[in-house]
This record gives sequence, structure tokens and C-alpha cells, in this order.
Amino acid sequence: MKRLREIIAGQNVFCLPRGTSCLEAARYMTERQVGAVPVLEGDLVVGIFSERDLMSRVVARGLDPRTTPIGQAMTKEILVGEADEPVETALAKMKQKNIRHLPVIDGNQLIGMASLPDLLQLEVTLKDEEIQNLNAYIHYVPPGAARRAGTGSGS
Repeated sequence: MKRLREIIAGQNVFCLPRGTSCLEAARYMTERQVGAVPVLEGDLVVGIFSERDLMSRVVARGLDPRTTPIGQAMTKEILVGEADEPVETALAKMKQKNIRHLPVIDGNQLIGMASLPDLLQLEVTLKDEEIQNLNAYIHYVPPGAARRAGTGSGS
């Protein structure tokens, strides 16, 4: 059973302070090709700012993204994953809350971000491996069994 820590190992941690403008955040996210970033106050995760937040809380309300801080537009009630949490548990939480990005923390320290597509791809890969192992088990031929089967034909 894989843990979140294993999934995010080696990834860059992208995050922004809450005073960053929405325009700066959009550019930052675009350059890094990410759909959401954790928002920090000091070292603590206090929210998450996503493409959805930008559209629904800034653009749709007619706010100026150049002057609106992400702290005003971010999602404040966030769900986080613990570093040693099983991937299956994290996926279940994300599905239940209908979220696509999960900040991962170790204690109070942000160590990465898990995305729904990444976790689902991992789940598919693990299921494929399980199917291959089951097929190998079902079709297992013990050593020497093929030879014995061929010698008893009487040809």
C-alpha cells in the first residue's frame, strides 16, 4: 500500500504567500503548469488557490486580478493529506469532498501536492500489476510439468 509521501517524493513544492495578487498567482501557476497552489502564512498552509477560485471568486465577480490578493479569493476550508496516509484513503477523501488537489503535510510542514489525476493513474497502474500477478498465478505451470505431460502421449 503506497503512502502519499512516496507519491510526491522528488516533486517541486509550488506555493504562494496569501498577499500575492491573483494575476501573479495565475502567471505562476501557468509557468509551472499546475492547477492549484497551497497558500501559506509563514510556514502554515492557510488555504489553496485554484483555477476554479480565480474564475468563480475573481473573474465572475468582476474583481481586478491585479489588485485582488489570493488570500481574498482562496478556498479557506481545505482538506490536507498526511505524508504517511495511504493513497487509497487520500483518494476517498478527495472523491467525497469533490476536490482535485490535496496539499500534503508532514506535521505542519507542507511537503507537496497530490493531484487527483496522478493518484488515479497510480491506482490504475497498481490494479494492472495486480491483474498481471493474478493471471500469472492462474496460469502457473510448475517446473517439469510440461515435460511430463508431453512424455505420456504414446506417440
